[in-house]
Amino acid sequence: MSVNKNLSKLALNVNANGDVTEAGLSATYTSNGYSQGRFTSNNFVKNIFTSNNYVDGNFTSNNFLTTTRDLYQHKSVTKTFTVTVDSKSSNHRYNGTGSANGFKIDGIEAPIITLLPGSTYRFDQADSSNSGHPILFYLDSAKASAWTAGVTTNGTAGSAGAYTEITVAENTPFTLHYQCSAHSNMGNAVNIIGLETETLNIKDSAGSTVKTIRGV
Repeated sequence: MSVNKNLSKLALNVNANGDVTEAGLSATYTSNGYSQGRFTSNNFVKNIFTSNNYVDGNFTSNNFLTTTRDLYQHKSVTKTFTVTVDSKSSNHRYNGTGSANGFKIDGIEAPIITLLPGSTYRFDQADSSNSGHPILFYLDSAKASAWTAGVTTNGTAGSAGAYTEITVAENTPFTLHYQCSAHSNMGNAVNIIGLETETLNIKDSAGSTVKTIRGV
């Protein structure tokens, strides 16, 4: 059977097994049916309209509406990360490069961290495994240039009360790297989202702007 319909006008029915039928037709688009995979068991209906979905759950927290965008609110808050040090595994971005040890952030091995403007992020290094591994921020993973604006350190890594914190401002670079100041490649990157961007205007010989590039 060949079906040629404008899908935007179809009235689809979905049964408890996830099979799809069009009102007024006897054809059933099952996992072994129409188009061999257009309406498969891992299909439009079951992947986009999931078990917590438009059909069964009226756009709940696990549906296509809430998973296609992230919402961030500007808040002046302090977020604390608990830092420990352990031997690197294959999960570490720089495994096999630099130090044999790496940082864990809240138990996760050297994650890439997303930071927001206006907030302060404290890297708590009170755990004794941090001894000799103070965290600082750099413009590159090789630590050629340190970033110190908005950065505060307190105490000695591995001792009670020790931390490094950074307050993200509009002039903070989009990407920084948290690394041990004494050893190489123990950490990873932090990405700043929501910053205002610079604008580059390209002008011709008469001084007229011919192209504007944002985000530089």
